[in-house]
Amino acid sequence: MGVIRGSSRIPGSGPGPWTGAAREQRHPTLGPPMPAAVRRAQTLLTVLAALLVLLAGCDRTETPAVTTRPVEVVAATQPAVPVAPRQPVLVDGSADWSRDEALGQLREGEDERTRLTAAVRLAQHQGGLPEELPDAFVADLAVQSLGDLGWVLGSAADPHANADGTIRVLPLQMPLLLDAAGQLRAVEYYADLAICYPSRDAEVFPHLVVTPFEVWCLDQEGLRPALVAADLRGGWFQWRFNNGYPYVIVRHPAAEEGELARYRWDPYELTFMGPLMERVPGEDDGLMALNLDASRLLIPVGGHVPVVEAAEREPEPNDQPPELELPPF
Repeated sequence: MGVIRGSSRIPGSGPGPWTGAAREQRHPTLGPPMPAAVRRAQTLLTVLAALLVLLAGCDRTETPAVTTRPVEVVAATQPAVPVAPRQPVLVDGSADWSRDEALGQLREGEDERTRLTAAVRLAQHQGGLPEELPDAFVADLAVQSLGDLGWVLGSAADPHANADGTIRVLPLQMPLLLDAAGQLRAVEYYADLAICYPSRDAEVFPHLVVTPFEVWCLDQEGLRPALVAADLRGGWFQWRFNNGYPYVIVRHPAAEEGELARYRWDPYELTFMGPLMERVPGEDDGLMALNLDASRLLIPVGGHVPVVEAAEREPEPNDQPPELELPPF
């Protein structure tokens, strides 16, 4: 144990400047001298603490730094599939077709696309369609043959299919009617609300154009108003197909299953048969009625029949039978 140079005493080991009254006199805040046993215990604790720090430093294992390298993701390359150029909806070069050329293609076109193109060009020649048509609009168009009555061109709606899935009737919205010579038929109905139902057998059921308030029949006599509404009381005409037989109804929200009146086609009389008037359920004064004078192909059958009471009148003087004159004998 070393000593402090210039002094023969160990600090705190005996009389001197660091012990006893001298220590208290020089350092009044230090209090009385610490016992030797306590000092030795403090020294031992300090040494132990230092050893623990050293041991902890020796036991610590340094984790080597891990270098993260970006992983290259290489996408699996697939062989390029050649994409065929999109085929125009209408036949290329058809814009130069004359009216006669378009009519010939409509009659004898080799495929549906050619016949559709011919019908569109015929309609454009006569102002029925604009010269510039978007592909999306033309893609929804379809043309149907009406036999010797011509063709109908329109926007294809949801088809009515047979039990085996084959299409029986393809309704065409906003129809344009072309006669056998390719001439656009003049129509009196509002075309934007019209739907044409081409018939598979016009001798059994006619070709119809149905609007909400009119039903038109196309036959050898032309386009005729078959059923015309007077007041449908919130209802509208609708084409129906059930069990292989088409017919027309007045659809109304208040009626059972939506059917307020039904009109069946008689192929022998060549007319529709159904009610001229019918009461609307839930309405005391609700009476649906058709215009009999305008409905040229209607024979009233069933429905509501108003009771007409005969008016009483006073007999006039001249109503008395003349008196018979007996011959003179």
